[in-house]
Amino acid sequence: MPFSQEGPALESLQHRLAEIPAELFAQPDAGALLHDTLRMLGIPILGEHLSQWRNRALRENHGLLPLFCWLLIAPELIRSNPPGPSVWRLLTETSPQLAAQAGVRPFLDDPDRREELLRLALAELDMRPAGETPEQAQDRLGSISSLERARVFEAARAAEARAREIREALLKRKAREGADKWARE
Repeated sequence: MPFSQEGPALESLQHRLAEIPAELFAQPDAGALLHDTLRMLGIPILGEHLSQWRNRALRENHGLLPLFCWLLIAPELIRSNPPGPSVWRLLTETSPQLAAQAGVRPFLDDPDRREELLRLALAELDMRPAGETPEQAQDRLGSISSLERARVFEAARAAEARAREIREALLKRKAREGADKWARE
């Protein structure tokens, strides 16, 4: 992610998270929350996208959606006029992926998890925290991102499975060659 824009300071966003109203979590309809947030940001909502998301949302964890929606309507983020596709991706893809890693409480209570949530939100919006260079923002996000750790773990697991398949194929080949050699003698 290039982090082309400087965003708000992490401290101001951390304060914003600390002030999240409890009634935001009582909202039983994630679709309504998503719709209201997009409307507040002036992002056009296509009925077909919302319908597709609702079908997919039944299988996903959207426990972090209130946190992301609350962040997105922070005055300093509204002023930056976040692009609609980035906001949509944050709310409908990144949010459930991150929610699969941990519940809501760790993202409110644990400083590292809270920082991860904020940095992921900013990164999706192509922003970096105020006072950081793009390289610093990327390094810090990479070091605390549970999504990145999960991606690396999955890649390592796939590489190990592939290596196991290659080893087994080589053993079978050697066994065939040995059998052929024995048959010739």
